[in-house]
Amino acid sequence: MATKKIIIVGVGRWAKKMHLPVITSFVQNKKLEVVGVCDFNLEEANLFSKSVNCSLVSNDFEKLITQTKPDGAVLLVPPAAMPIVIKQSLNQKIKFICEKKILEISKKLIVIIFFILLFVFCLFPSFVNILLFGSVGFNFTKW
Repeated sequence: MATKKIIIVGVGRWAKKMHLPVITSFVQNKKLEVVGVCDFNLEEANLFSKSVNCSLVSNDFEKLITQTKPDGAVLLVPPAAMPIVIKQSLNQKIKFICEKKILEISKKLIVIIFFILLFVFCLFPSFVNILLFGSVGFNFTKW
């Protein structure tokens, strides 16, 4: 299997603590080649890049993609920045791995759906019978 060339985006505390040991292991076993490291903090990015034998560091992800032509990217950015780097990855047509959920809004959506259903169930109690038991004849309050 050929060595995959990747860019690492985001090298904060969690990236160094949780992900760096795994990435370093893959680099040492010649499974991965880190061709670029991207972070707003260039000093941290330089330290991280040395530990994975990478010489190219930038704070511009799209420029780094153009320069390196990677097989993919490992996105280790905070949740607020994740949609931005995902969009950039998709625009550049490169594969990526996210270490966080893509949609944090899903929690809010679940709460909204819960309250909508609660409202519907309060207005139309027979809807609960249909939903749970398939008929209106069953009285769920006596259940």
